[in-house]
Amino acid sequence: MKPYILPPLPTAFKTDFERRHLAAVRFGWRMKSKLSDNEKLAAAIVDHCTLYDVHLPADRKDYTRTRKTVLRLDEYGEQLADLLEPLIKLHYALRATFGTYAEFGEGEGKRLVPATFFYSRHRLDYAWNLRKSQLVRQRYAEYLATACDAHGRRLLDFYQPIHLTLTAPHEGGLFRGKAFYARELMQAFAQLRKTDAWKELVYAGEYGVEVKRGKSGRHGLHIHTHSFLLQHPEFTVNEARARLEIEWKAITRNTSGYSGLQYETLYCKKKNAVGRLEKVRLIPGVSPLADYTQGVMECIKYHFKPDCLITTAGGFDIPLIIDVLANTHNLRMYSRFGAFYKEPALNFNRLHEAKPADELSPEGQEEVITASSDGVEERLIDPRTMQLAAPDSYRWKVGHPLSLRYRGQASYQAREAYEPHTGSHSAPLLTAPPGLTLKEVIRLQVNGLLEKVCQYAEAGVGSGRDLADTLMDALEARKAGRIKAKSAPDDSKPTPELRARRAPGRKK
Repeated sequence: MKPYILPPLPTAFKTDFERRHLAAVRFGWRMKSKLSDNEKLAAAIVDHCTLYDVHLPADRKDYTRTRKTVLRLDEYGEQLADLLEPLIKLHYALRATFGTYAEFGEGEGKRLVPATFFYSRHRLDYAWNLRKSQLVRQRYAEYLATACDAHGRRLLDFYQPIHLTLTAPHEGGLFRGKAFYARELMQAFAQLRKTDAWKELVYAGEYGVEVKRGKSGRHGLHIHTHSFLLQHPEFTVNEARARLEIEWKAITRNTSGYSGLQYETLYCKKKNAVGRLEKVRLIPGVSPLADYTQGVMECIKYHFKPDCLITTAGGFDIPLIIDVLANTHNLRMYSRFGAFYKEPALNFNRLHEAKPADELSPEGQEEVITASSDGVEERLIDPRTMQLAAPDSYRWKVGHPLSLRYRGQASYQAREAYEPHTGSHSAPLLTAPPGLTLKEVIRLQVNGLLEKVCQYAEAGVGSGRDLADTLMDALEARKAGRIKAKSAPDDSKPTPELRARRAPGRKK
């Protein structure tokens, strides 16, 4: 007789507030992972620079001040600067980061909830690529839910969704004479979009460039584009593919049996009856919105994966990174085309209000995609009650996410960050004085003023609120040119009154 096995307990139903809190924790965990990748890349850059006897100061300001000595300009002129400075700028960009957290509770019951993260917008920044992917995909998900064309036809019901992938023949690792041929590939893609076939077949779309290592290593990099596009419905997918393959092979002068063009109906992945994932093709007007959104998100995700940075041995390919930095300057590696190009709902740079630009040109600045802290405080969830947080129920904490520890996946508070006990008066995170909004805390930190405000508030020299207002007013005045930076008093050092009122044992 087989033993009776109790069925698994059903997963407890989670409220919307609980799901939002878990999403915030999960986001903090993912950002920690990406910032850890940034630190590893920044350290690899330091190691690479030492091969040239170039030793980088820990602080960007110190580097700027000592640049002539660090790069040995008297000895080599601009030779080392030309080679290493793009890497050095990337190094300091990757390390300019901090996170803001809402801290609830006291003593051992303290809970940290991630609120915002500050990072560079460098195209090789791991944290930025994650966030940019989230922002762009969210924008498309919101837009496509209700978007219609000029005739009032809902896009999801009328146009055929397509995933287009383009690459070019690069035998021996070269295309049009270049080993890093992203710009040349984009020029070829622009030629394709000028053809009559493209204009007749494609209504709208977007694209991103992905750079990966070739599997065999014999043909160099595998640089290609991924596009989500909407095809006019009067043509079949097979017919459209055949016509575009002819055009693409002619443009890339490809005489091989492989066209370099993959053109297929967009799909999502679902579990079948036996629990295996399988492709489910999207059908306009039939597929549910959730399936359609999943398919589009899966397609767009390829735009934000800096896979080329890692060698097969697991280290960073610094020479390749140098090539990427040199060859992608002023190259739009992400953009839109057709009816999407100046669609206000999809514009981050307000292109619909800007001067007319050449949609087909790969040259030019990419859109400045930015996140915002608007509404973060209003959406904050108290992890103790799983309800919206009361304004006076938490305090803002600021510091480097990698200075924290994170609970394991098996923990009751899985992946939550917490401050480790340091055994000294110093702490990994600054505690902002009460009364400051999140935006004010971020602004003070960005301008290097938050620590000073915290020190004065802790020492009892006025309120943190008053000091923050004074410092920010001075900053605004300085920016407006009403006072010169050089003549401004050096308030980086605490006043004698502050020194006298420090807590015993606190570092000066």
